[in-house]
Amino acid sequence: MSQTLNRVFNEEKESYLYYNEALLSNNVIIEQSTFETDEGFQTMIDVLHYNDMDAVQYTFYWDSPLSAIQVYRIVKDVHALYIENTLSDFLQLMNEMSVVSLSAMAQTNDENKAEIKERITSLFEVVEVHA
Repeated sequence: MSQTLNRVFNEEKESYLYYNEALLSNNVIIEQSTFETDEGFQTMIDVLHYNDMDAVQYTFYWDSPLSAIQVYRIVKDVHALYIENTLSDFLQLMNEMSVVSLSAMAQTNDENKAEIKERITSLFEVVEVHA
């Protein structure tokens, strides 16, 4: 399996999705987005994962906009952690390193659960079109 990361632009969310065959085989992608808020522009970098039971967004960067090389370095470092660890250890690391995480399973409202799962799985559909 190739360890090279591919990148695709998601027009709907105006975000970049990073993936390769190994990540996709474990339902993991990395998403980077920059957007405007009342405080100015913000950049988010998330690791997204889903399985039969849950869908989770681990946000481990949410702050001032980053340069392309800074985004590249963070994505590359996250990918290295993925390569060096089992999936469960990697997801545990993402949970520990994240500034916030959002889990479908942790929601009490079924509508919220479905919305989170749909948002995360729909990004995988965007990637699969390009994979």
